[in-house]
Amino acid sequence: LPAGQSMILLQIETFEILGSVLVKQNIKKKAAVTIQGNPDVRTIAAKIKAELVRPVASLGGGRFGVFDRIYHMLRPLPNQQPGGGVQWVADTFKKAPPIHATKGNYSDITYTYREENSCKLGYNPTKQSVLPRCIGWISSYASLTHTPNLSPYSFFCEVGRGPRPFIAFAACPKTDGTDWKDAHRDAMETGVFAFNITTKKLAEAMNMSSAPCESSVSEFELAGLKYKNATSIDAPVLEDSPIVFECRYVTTIKVPEIKPKDSKYYLIVGEVLSIDIDKNILDDKGMVDIGKLQPVARLGYGQEYAVVDKLLNI
Repeated sequence: LPAGQSMILLQIETFEILGSVLVKQNIKKKAAVTIQGNPDVRTIAAKIKAELVRPVASLGGGRFGVFDRIYHMLRPLPNQQPGGGVQWVADTFKKAPPIHATKGNYSDITYTYREENSCKLGYNPTKQSVLPRCIGWISSYASLTHTPNLSPYSFFCEVGRGPRPFIAFAACPKTDGTDWKDAHRDAMETGVFAFNITTKKLAEAMNMSSAPCESSVSEFELAGLKYKNATSIDAPVLEDSPIVFECRYVTTIKVPEIKPKDSKYYLIVGEVLSIDIDKNILDDKGMVDIGKLQPVARLGYGQEYAVVDKLLNI
């Protein structure tokens, strides 16, 4: 990072979750192999319900965004073709069934990561607790083939403001452990990448671009999306995204290990060189109108999303 700037990474030691946001499930998952090849045999005791948490998103300038509905959308699944090859089948972006409870029906939970082998809920509650999360839809060119790549990362954030703003996204190696994911590798090798904001209209295309394809496949083509060259860097950017950050790659930070090989994540940091904003999403004061933008945020579990389209009245 530039002189005088630093980044602090905090490890979660203990989760304290109130029973008022937990809804009892008692779901026994069958021993099945997922698309990533990991057997899932958990018993889910209770779920953290975002509708009961009612989280708030910071929009800057003293403004905060909220949402009132949960959306469901599962990741793309492979369909093997008779003549060889794979066709990816994507889910639709649809409203989840509403819950009618105003309060949870489970006991309070305390889970200390370094002292307990597993959480009483039946899963690690991190993704279900850190919400809503802006989706880092990262685009880049492969250094050797110039293949335009595009993929979403659900752990993404702004890490610096002022005259030199920075953003970062977290990535792990590919599921087979043989290589970095495309956005991570491309950023390190080409020195640049772009962030494209995901809107409600683009949600299903964003989801399709998450399919774990071969590096030779362009996710732009897979998802039926058009791209153009960025204005200040050598990277593709999504034509239909109303906000695009063009970034210079700065550094990769390995998330520290506490136990041997217990961390596989890396934080990829970029300096924002330029920001392109569609004037049609601005209000009469030149501020981004969250109702016009309708950004999609990631919530918990394997399928939950939200559209942050309302301002919190304070």
